[in-house]
Amino acid sequence: MSEENKFADEAAALLESYRVAVQRGETEAMEAAALRFMAFACEQSEKDPSADLRLNIQAHEHEAAGDWEKAEAAYRQVLALALAEKNAMLIFKAHSDLSGLYAFLGQKQRALEEATSATEAARGANMTPLLTRALENHARCWLDLGKTAAALEAANEIFTVLDDDKMSDTPRARALVLRARCYAEMHEPTAARDDLDCACSLLTPMSGLAMFAGVQSGLAGWWEVIASLRVQDSNFEGAADAWRKAVEYRRRVSQLPQLEGPYKFAFLADTLSKLGQALLAVEDRAGAEEAFRQSHEIQQRIGLS
Repeated sequence: MSEENKFADEAAALLESYRVAVQRGETEAMEAAALRFMAFACEQSEKDPSADLRLNIQAHEHEAAGDWEKAEAAYRQVLALALAEKNAMLIFKAHSDLSGLYAFLGQKQRALEEATSATEAARGANMTPLLTRALENHARCWLDLGKTAAALEAANEIFTVLDDDKMSDTPRARALVLRARCYAEMHEPTAARDDLDCACSLLTPMSGLAMFAGVQSGLAGWWEVIASLRVQDSNFEGAADAWRKAVEYRRRVSQLPQLEGPYKFAFLADTLSKLGQALLAVEDRAGAEEAFRQSHEIQQRIGLS
C-alpha cells in the first residue's frame, strides 16, 4: 500500500469514528475523535508541508509579529498558487483568510470583497462545509457594513445547503444564531428569539465540548444576541449579565491552541469592550473599568492599539 493510500485510509477511519460519535450523541467520544484527527493531520503536514502550507505558516508568523503587510503578501502568494492550480478549495481558503485579515484590520469593504470571492470559490468546490463557512463569513461582513437584508439573505442560504443530519448540528446552530442577530438588528425580536431557542437546543448538548471552537464561539454569539434583545427591552442589568456570559465563552475560544493568529484575541477584546459599555449603563464603574482595561491590554498585545 502506498503512503498516500495509507494516509487516506487512516484519515477516513478517524473521520468515521467521529461521525459515529456524533450520530450517537456521545460528546466525550466526539471530542476524543476530533483531537485524534487533529493530531494525525498535524503529524502528516509536518512530514511534508506543501507550498501553500508553508506560506500560511509564514502568514501566521507575520500576524503574530503584527506585520500585517507581510501577512497579506503571504496570503496573496497562497492565492496565486491556488489560482494557478485551479484548486477551488484552496482558492476559497485564500480568499477567506484575506477576508479575515481585512476584517481584523477594520477594512470592512475589502473584507466583504474577499468574502464574496470566497463564496464563489466555495460554490465551485461543491463542498457543503466550505459553502456554509463562506456564507457565514459573507453574512458577517454584510452585518459589519450595516447591510442587514443582504446578511439575512446569506444566512438563509445556509439552511438550503445543509444536510439533514446530526453532522450539521453545529453549522445549523451557528446559522440560527447569525440569523437571530439579523432579526435583532431589524427589530424583529420574536423571530430572533425563535431562532435562538432552536439554536440553544442544538448547542446545549455540545456545550461541554471545550475544544470545539465552533460550538464555543456559537455560544458566545448566542449570548451576544441575547444581550442585544435585552437592551431593546430596556433590561440593562440582564444585558450586562449576558455580556458576562459572552466574555466567558470568548475567553474559552481564546485559549484553544489549534486556533492560530490574533483573531481569537480580537474577538475577546471586542466582547470585553461591549461588556464595559453594558456595565457603564448600569453604573458599575469599577466593573466597566476592569473590562475596558482587559480589552485595551489585549489590543496592545496583538498590535491593534
